[in-house]
Amino acid sequence: MILKRGSYSSVSELVCHNTGMTEEELLHDQKVYHINGLDNAAAMLTKAIKDQKTVYVFGDYDVDGVCASAIIKTGMSSIGYGDRTIVRLPKRFSEGYGVTEKAVDEFEDDQVLVTVDNGIAASEPIKKAKEKGMQVIVIDHHLPPLDADGNAILPSADLIIDPKAIAGSADFDGYCGAGLAYRLMCRMTQDGRIKWKMLCLAAIATIADAMPLTGENRRIVRYGLAGMTDMRRTTSGLYSLLLACGCTEHVTEEMISFKIAPCLNAPGRLFDNGASESYKLISYDGTLADAKKMAQQQLEWNATRKELSDKWTAKATEQADTDALMNRKPIVLRLDGIPEGIAGIIAGRVAEHIKCPCIVLAQVQGETGLLKGSARSYGDTDLYGLIREGADFLERFGGHKEAAGLALLEDNLEVFKTRMYDVYAQSGHTDVEGNDIYYDLEVDGDDGKTLNSILDEIQKFGPYGQGNPQPVLYIKGLLLTPFGSSYYQYMGDSHAAVRLSSQELDCVAFNDVEQFERIGAPAVIDVVGTATVNHYMGKSRHRLEFCYVAKSLKAASKKSALASLLAQRAKERSADRQNKEEDKEEQ
Repeated sequence: MILKRGSYSSVSELVCHNTGMTEEELLHDQKVYHINGLDNAAAMLTKAIKDQKTVYVFGDYDVDGVCASAIIKTGMSSIGYGDRTIVRLPKRFSEGYGVTEKAVDEFEDDQVLVTVDNGIAASEPIKKAKEKGMQVIVIDHHLPPLDADGNAILPSADLIIDPKAIAGSADFDGYCGAGLAYRLMCRMTQDGRIKWKMLCLAAIATIADAMPLTGENRRIVRYGLAGMTDMRRTTSGLYSLLLACGCTEHVTEEMISFKIAPCLNAPGRLFDNGASESYKLISYDGTLADAKKMAQQQLEWNATRKELSDKWTAKATEQADTDALMNRKPIVLRLDGIPEGIAGIIAGRVAEHIKCPCIVLAQVQGETGLLKGSARSYGDTDLYGLIREGADFLERFGGHKEAAGLALLEDNLEVFKTRMYDVYAQSGHTDVEGNDIYYDLEVDGDDGKTLNSILDEIQKFGPYGQGNPQPVLYIKGLLLTPFGSSYYQYMGDSHAAVRLSSQELDCVAFNDVEQFERIGAPAVIDVVGTATVNHYMGKSRHRLEFCYVAKSLKAASKKSALASLLAQRAKERSADRQNKEEDKEEQ
């Protein structure tokens, strides 16, 4: 069933509601966003430079942590302190997330430690760093652990910048780690070109970490995406990755989500210290030739990651389907042998498939009886809150509303599952109806002027993503133009997509590409989808990625219009042939 969502009559009304921002804020945001602690952090780093102290930067192995680390290194290098700024990323499998006491042991006494995209939950490691005489700055965007009374447990750092953990400490609390690192480094350098490089990295991390595209994040992403097409505004490493992924003419949120971010995550999912390879690439600002070799290697690692992901998705889906039939939700899977680095990907795919949260666990090599895994949410479920209800049976866990990691003893698996099933059922979750399709705005395909105006307005209010979902259009009575003798065209050697075209836009589908054929490939359609702009060979055209298509009830009234269009096409082809013949005669 096709159902309207809300009562919105325009793109601006819809986007203002979704983002909580006014039209003026969305289009002309000039606000200076305040974050407590930035000036103090800049002063501490400035003094560290004056005192010739080493600045240790401890990041994370995901895109946000890697980009945040690269931003600080880039900023410090621009003021001549790159050699004394040392980046250390966690080893994914042998160390896990966040700064550890073992890592702190590596650092020299009486120096400076900056954690980015982690640290708010690292009370013991930071306590150890303080005992070594280190100054500690925590830059994070995660929530802290709570004590028995529900109070936040904050580490004993000299300075904490974490708008999520410290309520009211910033005008906007939706930054990722890289966004906060960018704001800090803008205090340290006045070099405009360097600020652009850091902004591009912050934009990538903001999209990859699914941060809300509201507040200052909107500005970071909007200008960061625009800057990436200019080689002078990116590191040569990042620019080479964009080249390798075919993302240089115009960079969109979708390109970051589905091309760039997976490439940056790939080595960290495959190798214990793989995240360091992504860090080396995006922070590298040397010759383009060397950068291209590094970028090509990233693509090869990502291809390997894709093969493993597809293999384990098939195994996980089969097991999850059985659990779903028995109403065992959320889905809790034990998949021994799964590479630890792709467990989160598989959990996410299963969550989308079953339409409920999913936890993927596997036995840890070398630790008999211990299971470790990743979890992903679905819909509006607070995953962290859900898993916290089973904390009695866990050895450790952490994360946020959308994603989490956890470990438990094998003997506690069944009782943990039971707790998850009970809590999920008691919270009132019901199965999502999979057959209903929702749209935001209805458009008459007859009215080309209005359709074009809406398509243009959609682009004006971008970027879209978390916190600002793309408007879903329902276009009724769209007259297609033919590709030769048919109204559709398969794209790619393996028919990976199907394309339909009208005068105003192209309609494409990457899933269920045969759906248009099944309805008889009509000339006039009703179609539901989200609109973007496709940039190719210097030309731009509106594109609708559709999830639903049907023969339009307006088809009969379009008969004469279609006949006129076909006649015009025939006339144009005849004129083209005549012109070519005349050209030959002149030659």
